[in-house]
Amino acid sequence: MSSPEEIEALRIAKIAFHFVMWTGEEHGFEEYLETLRASRTSPPAHSFSTREEAESWLAKQSEPPPPAVVSIGSDLYSVGYNRRHRMRLLLRIPTPQELDARQC
Repeated sequence: MSSPEEIEALRIAKIAFHFVMWTGEEHGFEEYLETLRASRTSPPAHSFSTREEAESWLAKQSEPPPPAVVSIGSDLYSVGYNRRHRMRLLLRIPTPQELDARQC
């Protein structure tokens, strides 16, 4: 893996893993997996043209709605939020084709 997108995806996966292990919030991870499944059939909660617009919206939320899916351009993102650290993340949801390609 060498592209910036692949490196970022690994970084986010590492953060997510540490979040689950550190907080003991396995139920949060299960909710996230369900969000991934539902994101392909439900319309996004909000749509943005750029990532900057989405991050600006996210920063203004006192507590982001769980679970939330937003679109940025043609990509879908899950909104991540750690209450303890008040950390907000936009996690890109892979397309079904990307998931299929990685299961080789």
